[in-house]
Amino acid sequence: MDLQNEWNQMNNEVVANSDNLGIAGAKLKTESLSVLSQIRKRLNVKLMWARGISLLFFIGFIFADAQVRYWILAVFLAYGLGIYLSKKQMKTIKYDLDFAEATKTILTEQLRAIQQTLKIEKVWGLFVIPFMGPVGFMVSNLAKGKEAVAILSDPKMLAIIIGLALLGVPLIYLSEKMNNKAFGAYLAKLESQLEQMEA
Repeated sequence: MDLQNEWNQMNNEVVANSDNLGIAGAKLKTESLSVLSQIRKRLNVKLMWARGISLLFFIGFIFADAQVRYWILAVFLAYGLGIYLSKKQMKTIKYDLDFAEATKTILTEQLRAIQQTLKIEKVWGLFVIPFMGPVGFMVSNLAKGKEAVAILSDPKMLAIIIGLALLGVPLIYLSEKMNNKAFGAYLAKLESQLEQMEA
């Protein structure tokens, strides 16, 4: 038995395996960064839609009558707050990750920042979505010349307002489902890739 030959073969196998691991690790990093860029793109599209809707409310505020104007302003400010908080959180996501420094820690931080951004939207939706229906109903009645006090004191109108608020519950659920459809697969893939990096 030639010990030197055996040792050289073992050494070559270790080097070959480490090269394979290095290639696999680089591939995981590249795939992870690709998933991150897809998530970022989708977050930016969501933010663009929110800004567009917010702009419509602002235009409505400019052209609305005095009574309706304050209700529309409240909705515009609610959207503005959601956009501000989401954008502030999105700034913590790095857009210029270097492939060479894309370690598991950095990718984990990015994943956490993305999850926090989606959580902000979820919490915002819990507070805002149930009020959208009632506010729309109030605005449409105020635009017809009715007084806010008269609307709120009418039992039939009040029942409609409560019904519209309750309609917000399935809308919150639908919003959550839509977020899962838009981001769930990407987040799961990124988590899976991070687990593989750890392994």
